[in-house]
Amino acid sequence: MKPPVRIVQVVGPRCGCVDEAEMLVRRVVAGSGLHIEVQVVREQREMAALGVFAIPGIVIDGLLKTVARIPSEEELRQWLSSQS
Repeated sequence: MKPPVRIVQVVGPRCGCVDEAEMLVRRVVAGSGLHIEVQVVREQREMAALGVFAIPGIVIDGLLKTVARIPSEEELRQWLSSQS
């Protein structure tokens, strides 16, 4: 049986900090060996529904992990390796 797909959403409009957060997430996911789907959320209504009112935001499996900052690679790896 396949493990469930985890979903990481990078939230924010197209801008330097959101693009940087997306590149970080994709780099860490690629090196993780985990089954993870990366999504980018740019629509304002969807951003608000996720609770992101400052950018960038990172949501993992529906849980808002950070807003208004880009996490370190180590912090992101820890989030991805935990189950919640």
